[in-house]
Amino acid sequence: RNHQRTRREIAADTANRWLHVRVTNMDTGKTKVNVNVPLSFVKASLKIGAAYEPEIAGLDWQEIVNGLNDSTGGKIVEVEDEEDRERVEVYVD
Repeated sequence: RNHQRTRREIAADTANRWLHVRVTNMDTGKTKVNVNVPLSFVKASLKIGAAYEPEIAGLDWQEIVNGLNDSTGGKIVEVEDEEDRERVEVYVD
């Protein structure tokens, strides 16, 4: 069997995966915001958003979603705001 995944395999994998966004206070470590969204919802939302927002319509959202689907998971980005003393983490599992 070749190593390319079928659409059904990708869809099943997406259904079981989540995108997480967490904002914490860097001084206390206390979570200020914790958002968990199924990747299948992210995919649908990106398509809808691109239809209504011309600034993002030119981006290849399918490529972004495919990258999220194909990743093994883990942290995508971490940003620290020294002025507001907040850390934002975005990750997939």
